[in-house]
Amino acid sequence: MEDFVKVAIICLLVLLGVFLLFREILCWYWKINQAIELLERIDHKLDRLPDKLPAIQEEV
Repeated sequence: MEDFVKVAIICLLVLLGVFLLFREILCWYWKINQAIELLERIDHKLDRLPDKLPAIQEEV
């Protein structure tokens, strides 16, 4: 019975490692990481936009 538990734990750890590896490969292939980074930069710039709006409105 102890052998079964050890084998099950090892199998789960291997499957988790394979899952994480394939996830990283797929994220790289579909450029998901770059898209997230770009969206975060856009969000940051949009957060700063209200600070710049009064200056823009004064120019108009």
